[in-house]
Amino acid sequence: MKPWIDDAIDLVEFANGPVTSKWGAIRASMGHPKPFNLEYICLGNEEDDIPAFRERFAMAKDSLRKYYPGIKIIGTSGTTSAGRDYTSLWKFSRENQLAAVDEHYYNDPDWFLNNIHRYDNFDRKGPKVFIGEWASKDDQLYNAIVEAAYLTGIEKNADVVELTCYAPLLCNEKHQQWHPDLIRFDNTSVMKTPSYYVQQLYSINAGDNYIPSTVSYQPGFKLTSDDYSGMVGVGSWGTQVQYDELKLTSNNKLLYEDNFTAVSSDWTVQDGAFSCLNGVYAQTSEEQPALSINQKTEVSDTYTYTVKAMKTGGAEGFVIPFGYKDAKNYYWLNIGGWGNTQHAIERVSDGRKSTMYVVSGSIKNNQWYDIKVEVVRNVLKCYLDGQLIFNLPDPTGPVTASVTEDVKANDYLIKLVNSGSESISSSILISGMPISQNAGVTTLTGNKADKNSLENPDLIKPVATTIKVSNSFEYTLPPYSFQIFRFSKGHPVAMKPASKPLKKK
Repeated sequence: MKPWIDDAIDLVEFANGPVTSKWGAIRASMGHPKPFNLEYICLGNEEDDIPAFRERFAMAKDSLRKYYPGIKIIGTSGTTSAGRDYTSLWKFSRENQLAAVDEHYYNDPDWFLNNIHRYDNFDRKGPKVFIGEWASKDDQLYNAIVEAAYLTGIEKNADVVELTCYAPLLCNEKHQQWHPDLIRFDNTSVMKTPSYYVQQLYSINAGDNYIPSTVSYQPGFKLTSDDYSGMVGVGSWGTQVQYDELKLTSNNKLLYEDNFTAVSSDWTVQDGAFSCLNGVYAQTSEEQPALSINQKTEVSDTYTYTVKAMKTGGAEGFVIPFGYKDAKNYYWLNIGGWGNTQHAIERVSDGRKSTMYVVSGSIKNNQWYDIKVEVVRNVLKCYLDGQLIFNLPDPTGPVTASVTEDVKANDYLIKLVNSGSESISSSILISGMPISQNAGVTTLTGNKADKNSLENPDLIKPVATTIKVSNSFEYTLPPYSFQIFRFSKGHPVAMKPASKPLKKK
């Protein structure tokens, strides 16, 4: 490890050392005698939590703290937004009193909409968060819009999320690995994706102080286009399982039950090998997934679904479908997924599966478990052996907001994101100061699946306009849109960069 640790020590000297030092002199000879004032060093990148990592991390950390105690050390939390390594590496980082932890996650668009409040309850006394790599999986307009919505939650929690850095910046059009890149190019031209513009607009309109705000809806407004109504079922992923004592109730009324004493025509096997065997419903194949849906269990918005489950073989656990409308639209509760390391709620929408919520967890072979899915309108709770593992509140609706203050420019900025498919007529109410002026509005919008291309690089790009604003004004939010209002007191409206990190106010 010595050559690697020496490189780290020399790096700090090159960046910050005086011109009289060995590496400071080399920096000066390259035309930069002034130190760079390097603040952070990140040790590791997408590491697994294994003994060798902990041993080597300690060597590098101790040496840096000995020779450069002012350098802030950033740890790592693996490759996902949750799971066994994520949890244990965060614990390791707290124990080592690190300055921040480097989180990496690439998730489906729905995940970002469902995790806008991810950092609301993060530990404020521990390390800060450095989101060192993140993106939703594609570069359509919709990806950019859900990222803009997610960033309203990041701005709200800027006291704990100290740094963010998007996914790959540059991609050669002829050598593509994936599509959450910000800038794409070939030998003659360059194209900016919709996500590029979201990052740019947040960068130059960050503000200094976070101003509390609320979003509310008129009574009867449908917060979501989807719900948990539909049929229920059982299943697995590459794993052999057994089920028993299935019950479906609503408002304490029994709607359906099956003790699997005989084969029932109520069940439709979608994939896998299901059969009634010795009073249980057994799935014996290695299909991924294996699903059987009960056609007699269609329920509306309030129900409780319970079933006993046992794993008899394979690498993962149970898959419990609910809210099943058809083969392309449903939810499932995944118990013991990802190699029996995590539990999750996943959603299939228009045939595309996305992971909504994940927690660490595992199950044992040949042990019966009690599983319960409880729905009260749009509130979802999931239990394993009586322990609550998921508690999903009412959806927050398609509109998210962030309000900040640019102190140097004496400007206020309102960011509003409509991630839904319908235009929304909004009333914007501002209190605490008299307002009557023109405001700059920058809007990014278009068709949900639109992409920029080298042939059409400006299909999606921000459009700037000016509107009249007051303490109460009306504005229609287009579908799939991100807009920034900037207004000031006593001087012309202008886009200005942020001067320092956000603080709550």
